[in-house]
Amino acid sequence: MPIDLRGGFSRIALPLILSVLLLSSVAGQSSPRRGIAVLINGKPITVHELDQAVSRRLLSLASRYPEEVLRGQEEQIRGDTLSELINERLLLQRCEQEKIEVRPEEVDHWVQMQIERLRSEDEAIRTVGDFFERWEADLGENEELARKSIRDRIRISTLLETKIYQQEYISPAEMRAYYRRHPDEFSTESAHVFRQILLNFDNPDRKELIAAIERDVAAGRDFGEMVTEYSQGPRAEDGGRYDMDDKALDSWWKPLPESIRALPIGAVSAPLQAPSAIHFVQLIDHRVGHKLEFKGCQPQIRSKLRKERELLQRERFNDELRRNADVREYPVGASVDDRP
Repeated sequence: MPIDLRGGFSRIALPLILSVLLLSSVAGQSSPRRGIAVLINGKPITVHELDQAVSRRLLSLASRYPEEVLRGQEEQIRGDTLSELINERLLLQRCEQEKIEVRPEEVDHWVQMQIERLRSEDEAIRTVGDFFERWEADLGENEELARKSIRDRIRISTLLETKIYQQEYISPAEMRAYYRRHPDEFSTESAHVFRQILLNFDNPDRKELIAAIERDVAAGRDFGEMVTEYSQGPRAEDGGRYDMDDKALDSWWKPLPESIRALPIGAVSAPLQAPSAIHFVQLIDHRVGHKLEFKGCQPQIRSKLRKERELLQRERFNDELRRNADVREYPVGASVDDRP
């Protein structure tokens, strides 16, 4: 199953037990491993640094993907992480050459901007302390390490924006062609109205409750009444009603998104097993999205094309840095004395 394995500062952290399980599956040890993973222009990335970066990546991914999706992806995650570490170190070495520095107050400003953005999404983040607590929970870095990471991000961003990215003219014809090639991108989201009964997977009476619900469905009982009687999830007292667009629905565990979209209006699903619960869903309505006019989409298209061009410029710059650098990778466990 292809998934996006790139890490980041996520909004929700999984329970600690899952994080520990995932970390141990990659690190495989309690004490730091010694040795060099790679030398970049004579400066090392140690195996321990790589292990830490992989652990942070897993913590981030664990908040977006179930354990069964991540299992077996360790080699890819480690390879992607090492590649990104090499690119980051090369960019930071270039920052040193360009004498790009970041003041502490710039880091403070960046943190405050993130807090303002997150307040609308997560009411648990209100202060600087809240922000760094969440950062450590999601990425495994305390405040000191987090501030260093933020400083490095700002330095790299400054390098790219001032030295690398060159804005290019985007013509109306290019925007029109992009609009025509991506019709789904410029439509309002479809929406789905449904009710659900949720049964906790660890409920000892789960099998009996499923059988009772199936009998009531077959008898044509009102589903809203059944929600109030059986559901152990949110909104049970209000009939378990949800009104969700496609983007919101896609954030739910599989197989719920696909199953809800496939239901005919008025139909009730078979029991759907998600990682921690059993769901019965009744579809109330599907609302189809509509196409947006090209005129109103032009700022969005221009921004999209500009970001694509910046990505290409960055990839070319990364390739140039690699070609001009001395990058030597070593087997796990190699020491400084093993260097040629």
